Amino acid sequence: MTADLTIDALSNLPSPVMQPNSKIADPNSRMLAAIDIGTNSIHMVVVKINPALPAFDIVDVEKSTVRLGERCPQTGNLTTEAMARAIAALRRCLDMAKAWNAEHVIAVATSAS
Repeated sequence: MTADLTIDALSNLPSPVMQPNSKIADPNSRMLAAIDIGTNSIHMVVVKINPALPAFDIVDVEKSTVRLGERCPQTGNLTTEAMARAIAALRRCLDMAKAWNAEHVIAVATSAS
């Protein structure tokens, strides 16, 4: 499953804003963020696009262990705790993407099973 998250998608959720490295941040460069939402962890990478090559440089990464595979034994549904951990991790990812002025945030859900 893939979703293109807008920067405003979670903007009503409070969280601290991270500051990018001023040596790498360039207001004229294209920045993109990609999120992998897995069963046990959420990973994000922020990249600076170099269209002249074409290539990209990784400027920031985030990894959070969220254990989304932790399910209610009776229903098989995700637990409230697992969902809360995932939402907190996605908030941190969104803050990082905003701090780097990412044009797009692409999220992909993966599963080993």
